[in-house]
Amino acid sequence: MLPCSANNAFYAYFQDDSAQNSTGCFGLIDVNGTAPPNKEIKCSKGTNRIGRRPSDTPAFNCVVNSKDVTDVYPFVVHQGIAESLTDAGVYVFNNIR
Repeated sequence: MLPCSANNAFYAYFQDDSAQNSTGCFGLIDVNGTAPPNKEIKCSKGTNRIGRRPSDTPAFNCVVNSKDVTDVYPFVVHQGIAESLTDAGVYVFNNIR
């Protein structure tokens, strides 16, 4: 994980579409350790955007099929919150059980 510093500045977007200039720590989490497949999550269909605003168009169009779920997820920690950095990670978190 990258250290938290002013050099890791980014815009944090919230559900009300407001933006706040923030500083975050970025990293990758491998949810099953060193066991395979050790591949970063990506969309089966659509675009895997990073740091998307809720109002961005086109609307959220990333879909991850169950067979394409992998084990490495980019994330950001900011203001005491850890969250997915990509649309594919958000899709898996919200839809795959």
